[in-house]
Amino acid sequence: MAAFAGFFSPLSANIYFLALTAISTGYYVTPTVVNLTLTCYVILQDLAPTFFGDLADMTGRRPVYLISFVTYTAACIGIALQHDIVALCAGIFAEYGE
Repeated sequence: MAAFAGFFSPLSANIYFLALTAISTGYYVTPTVVNLTLTCYVILQDLAPTFFGDLADMTGRRPVYLISFVTYTAACIGIALQHDIVALCAGIFAEYGE
């Protein structure tokens, strides 16, 4: 289960890195604004283990994995449906915060 869950975050991050130019033209924003979404990603990838590690110690790993995967999946669907860069950044917060 851990290997299965660990597969998805790097996969979506690598796909996102390749699409930065397309995202900036699709949302009609500068590449600098799109890079702010990467900043959101990096900050949350650093902070999330602090919270979810403690939560996993208290409740067990399986519930944390399941909640994280459901939240990640819902955030990915939400990101795919966004038409605004601010909403995209909020979705990335939800996606990578898990």
